[in-house]
Amino acid sequence: MNDKNPIPAVDIVIEENSRILLVRRKYEPFKDHLEPPDGFVEEGEKVENAAIREVREETSLNIELVDILGVYSDPKRDPRGHTVSTVFIAKAIRNNNRELKVVAKDDAAEIKWQV
Repeated sequence: MNDKNPIPAVDIVIEENSRILLVRRKYEPFKDHLEPPDGFVEEGEKVENAAIREVREETSLNIELVDILGVYSDPKRDPRGHTVSTVFIAKAIRNNNRELKVVAKDDAAEIKWQV
């Protein structure tokens, strides 16, 4: 990580039928922790596009961003270095009103819907 400037990141809260989608992390740091899909913004990428990409990479879901929950910047938030995370609220996009199918991919070991 960059030693001088914070690294931009995104976290995405996806709500469906009063449940929140969480992923179990496959790698350190935070291995085996349940948390919303998240990730780093790539160079030249808008935070909105990073949020959509990260969810698709980790869960196979397509989402629509609904709002911004907040921006979190505690320098001690991530042991790898200072990150600034934009946290989005999103909803899953259903194809032809089908049941949502999620698949743990990328750095997600498992996906759970939590009440």
